[in-house]
Amino acid sequence: MNLKVLKTQGGGHIYIIGMFIFIILFFIMLIAYWERVANSNYEKIDSAVTTSLLSALIPNVEITYSSTTGKGIIVSSTDYAKVSDVGYIQDDPLLNQCYERFLSSLKTNLSLDDNMVSNNPMIFGDVRIQYLRLYEVKKLNTGGFRVTQYYCSNGIWILERIIEGANIPVIQVHSTRDGGKKSIERTSVEAKLELCLYTKFNGQQLYDNGTPQEDITTIVNYYRVAEITDAILEDW
Repeated sequence: MNLKVLKTQGGGHIYIIGMFIFIILFFIMLIAYWERVANSNYEKIDSAVTTSLLSALIPNVEITYSSTTGKGIIVSSTDYAKVSDVGYIQDDPLLNQCYERFLSSLKTNLSLDDNMVSNNPMIFGDVRIQYLRLYEVKKLNTGGFRVTQYYCSNGIWILERIIEGANIPVIQVHSTRDGGKKSIERTSVEAKLELCLYTKFNGQQLYDNGTPQEDITTIVNYYRVAEITDAILEDW
């Protein structure tokens, strides 16, 4: 009789241990699944931002190919900006179009509504464009290089700075995707986005059930830069 009791108790312990192992494996699989989903969505976010930046970089063909001051790809309406204009708002229709193209493309590629809220399961709330920065790089006929730098916040552009030198000025910007600094060597556009990302695989469900946002999300500042090249103009 005692032997039967021991066998019964042993069988019960094995059952409990088996269930415990099953639960652990289940949560491991959920975490692994979330990691795959997160990585996939991260790739989608990066692809969306990169595509949007490239869509903003449409050259001003008339100035780019007929400039009398040098050669380089120009996106704005100004062939040779004045140093005295640094710091002032640029009421430039082509710069405005540059921003609108980026905004429109970003909305499409990230599935954003008019309030900049995405249906991406990894993103909480709205996506914020902190800034857009345009670098126009030109090799001057008089020798040396010039970088004209424009800065856009909330759709308003200013001429941020002009840098000239015998060689291309050293300008390095942070790129989240590349994991470090990227040098500006050709006409480029840079963006900084603020995203609130879920840190839990069932973040949306947890939030809907009353879990505080700060316990299941993290704010990420996402930097990306894209450049435009032309085999003829850029072969300096």
